[in-house]
Amino acid sequence: MARTVGLARIRAVLSDPLYGVIPVNEIEYSIIQTPVYNRLHEVRQLALAHLVYPSAKHSRFEHSIGVMHLATRMLENILGGISPNELNEYFTPTAYQKIMGLYDTGYYRELGLHSRVDLLKAYLVQSIRLAGLLHDIGHYPYSHVVEEAFGERGLHEKNTIELLLKWRELKTILKPLRIQLDGRSYTGVTVEHIASILLGSESREEFLRQHTSYYPLLTSTGYSLLHRIISGVFDADRLDYLRRDAYYTGVTYGLVDIDRIIDNMYVARIDGSYRVYYDLKSLPALEDMVSSRLKMYKLVYYHHKNVVLAEVTRRLLRHAIDYEDRTGYRFLGDYSLRELFIDKYVDIVTRKPWIMTDSLLYRLAYSIVESSIDDKQLLYYAYAFLDRRLLPVTLFKREEDLYNYISSLYNRELGFEEYKGILKKVIEGRNVFDEKCFSIDKYCICYITSRTTYYGLYKPSILVRVGDEYRELSELSNYIQWLNNYYRGYEHIYIYAYTPDTDLMKSVKTGYRVRKKFIQYAVDLLEKIFVEKLSLLQ
Repeated sequence: MARTVGLARIRAVLSDPLYGVIPVNEIEYSIIQTPVYNRLHEVRQLALAHLVYPSAKHSRFEHSIGVMHLATRMLENILGGISPNELNEYFTPTAYQKIMGLYDTGYYRELGLHSRVDLLKAYLVQSIRLAGLLHDIGHYPYSHVVEEAFGERGLHEKNTIELLLKWRELKTILKPLRIQLDGRSYTGVTVEHIASILLGSESREEFLRQHTSYYPLLTSTGYSLLHRIISGVFDADRLDYLRRDAYYTGVTYGLVDIDRIIDNMYVARIDGSYRVYYDLKSLPALEDMVSSRLKMYKLVYYHHKNVVLAEVTRRLLRHAIDYEDRTGYRFLGDYSLRELFIDKYVDIVTRKPWIMTDSLLYRLAYSIVESSIDDKQLLYYAYAFLDRRLLPVTLFKREEDLYNYISSLYNRELGFEEYKGILKKVIEGRNVFDEKCFSIDKYCICYITSRTTYYGLYKPSILVRVGDEYRELSELSNYIQWLNNYYRGYEHIYIYAYTPDTDLMKSVKTGYRVRKKFIQYAVDLLEKIFVEKLSLLQ
């Protein structure tokens, strides 16, 4: 094994069940040792999925290590096909001159970088490694579940950028990689540089305008390449989480041929700009990844139990915040929930990272059930979070079952769009666990909607080389075309039944006869709803 990786000597090697040995250099090792980074050990990658797939207890920590490793492999493969003259175009002129001057000092030759080209490549490799290592640093406890409680996916990315800028210890660790330009400005591998990689082009331009004391290390071409490796369609992030999630859940859907994709990933000047493209022989692996991602969403991430567990957690948090706002009560003592999750989240992560872990939600639920509050709905969410016997019963575990049920009410086979239209009309204005649920006696029917979207496949962004031509993946592959047409705006509507009577709900979960009667009542009620709403049986 080489003595160095990136811009520093190897400090340790980590054993990973997917990739074997992963080297970590001195800079990366120092980051991994910090409390802020170690917090990721206690943030599960799949949130509550371990309650469905018991071994799915892996964390954002090992996922981030995996992304760093795959991103390094991707970039090194790409750099192997780039000429020295092309390499210059990835660096801004001032930064390029400074790096050349650093090479002349001889320090980097002691690290085994024997030419200026080696040093330029090492700067790019170190950049992508740190971007991969830190890309998820801003995640909330329970990851996307809590993030979506606030109505917006992508908040963790905003948190990550803010955290990079406010994390003083990180700036100290990265200081040896900072290149001084004059008394007031600098360039190099800094927090601003890492943020610029993680941001998209428009956000990056605005970010750099706001941070004028930092001179960009890379041109827009350089930043775009590194960004695509971390956040693209076939990026290191997705490649790792699909394979890692499949491994820890014990399913086979996410077992993508990573080597085939990475080894056939290149960059070329196409229509005046540098673009990533894939060799034709990687086409089956690219198709398989798209298909695998779909299956993982349908069968793991949007498993009917996983969906309702996530919804209970989101509603627990939202209602608890609302209760504190209304009453001034604090369930967790020193901080209000609004401070913890919204107003002061990044500040708390930097100062007391051990607070912001998955255990925080359990502490919240315990505090609620042990309090003397009279909010029955909030109490139900807290008890349901702690006791699976209070979770709703799924009436239709698979979409095909629901489709067949509605078709039977029509007494004919429905078209896919017609079926979706009927469902939307029936659930309009309804939501899970609230007073607007359809109900009869003590029983309620509730709904949760989940979406699966394949970002980037509809855009002209994935090129495959066929002979001397470059073709769009979505045009080249009939299979990808079919997936795009069928799953564009794909939306799965889940239908559950529950009762706010906790004793009855526990009986439903533990007694076969009670559960059978309960489900029959719920299905009868559902049929009445369809008859009332759409006159399906006339």
